[in-house]
Amino acid sequence: MKIWISPTKLNLFKECMRCGYDDLMLKLKRPRSPFPSLPDGIDAAIKRYMDAHRGTIPPELAHLDGHRFMDEQSTINTYREWNGLKAIHNVTVDRPTQTLPERKVTHTMLLSGGIDDALYNDTNQVVVLDVKTKDKEPDENYGEKFYTVQINSYAWMMKQNGYEVADYGYLWYFWPLDYNPSKGIQFGQKLLKMKVDLTDIPRRLEEIAENLPAVSFEALKYRHHFKSAPDCGHCNYIQEKKDNEDTEKDQMAGAN
Repeated sequence: MKIWISPTKLNLFKECMRCGYDDLMLKLKRPRSPFPSLPDGIDAAIKRYMDAHRGTIPPELAHLDGHRFMDEQSTINTYREWNGLKAIHNVTVDRPTQTLPERKVTHTMLLSGGIDDALYNDTNQVVVLDVKTKDKEPDENYGEKFYTVQINSYAWMMKQNGYEVADYGYLWYFWPLDYNPSKGIQFGQKLLKMKVDLTDIPRRLEEIAENLPAVSFEALKYRHHFKSAPDCGHCNYIQEKKDNEDTEKDQMAGAN
């Protein structure tokens, strides 16, 4: 079975395996609130700024000795598309039946996504760079807490596409500082260095594949479920709502 998955969905599996499965296989998505478009506008402006320094490095990143933005603008344009960067990981799992006790099934896990940009370091290794916005300056461990899967995903996909990849990446953060009538909104900026683990993504894909049905039949999809994360607010809400409804039904039945 072929499974299309994104770094965002991989991160959802990290947060809660049940929510990840429901999203991927059952198309049951978590409720979403309106998302402001301002961060997208800032992201686009910073990308134009990085493009203006293609093959070089801007003054804000001059402390990264030996680094430069990837030279190939057309390649970066492709990899910025939502599914512009792709990589496949085939996972063979045991799916025995009474008549076929040795039966095995191969799931083709196709990971795709879009990067913001990438650098070359002084040994021509690719260093993934992702632009982030926040309401205030992030702590040093903020990236490791929330964006490890994303950076590892981009680095692993670049590796699968034939690049030599560094064991680190960067998050380039921007946040508002103040408003100046003559200069407009002033922004702070900070670079967070992230460790890259190229074994992380294959392991996560294999864990997901191990719990998928053998084929994409509707009935089989509902037989396979991960357990909810204990601290998943979405799953806890659904369970609490169900418990309250069951209690209400019991009380009404007793009253009758």
